[in-house]
Amino acid sequence: MQDRDEPPFAKGQELRGFLFLSVVMAPILAGIVVAGYGFVVWVVQLIAGPPDFTRQSVRAQTMHGTYLASREKTCIDCHKGIAHRLPYFPPGEAPTATPGQVIPVADSRPPGAARGAASAPR
Repeated sequence: MQDRDEPPFAKGQELRGFLFLSVVMAPILAGIVVAGYGFVVWVVQLIAGPPDFTRQSVRAQTMHGTYLASREKTCIDCHKGIAHRLPYFPPGEAPTATPGQVIPVADSRPPGAARGAASAPR
């Protein structure tokens, strides 16, 4: 049986261990799990090919058939802003190599406005 009155150094070690596990190890392990899942999806798509659009909803099939088949838009053009906010590009400074990307022609925001707030209509 263990004493209820533990020496103070044991409680300090327990606190340090808890903080190390929760502040350092948990985020690292979460990142490894997410990166591992992404890697597995990438490898499966290398082997099996892209997703089967015929197994999607009718609306998704129509959208993918219209824009992807004609190469008018890429996946990112329609699914942008899901994982993060879109960056702000001042007029004329946006990269032009991305197919389907709309470059702003005039900046209607006052100087100093928040950069991450701009997003293109979907």
